Amino acid sequence: MGMARRVASVHEGYVFIWHEGERRREHQVVAEAMIGRPLRPDEEVHHVNEIRSDNAPENLQVLTKSEHMRLHMTKRLRKARR
Repeated sequence: MGMARRVASVHEGYVFIWHEGERRREHQVVAEAMIGRPLRPDEEVHHVNEIRSDNAPENLQVLTKSEHMRLHMTKRLRKARR
């Protein structure tokens, strides 16, 4: 993707990097590059394989906060039924 990756830290599985002088979550920076704009306040980035440190573009999906919550609630309900 052409971005220099300077890891600032890892917290709760999320990778933080230095980007344009700011400490940012790497998955958000990658997602913004994918969609060509900053994330809106109502958007979140979902890790498809649920591995928070896997910030490959093919593993990231931009969803609204409500879509993201619905997705995770559906997964939890499916696991509970097993």
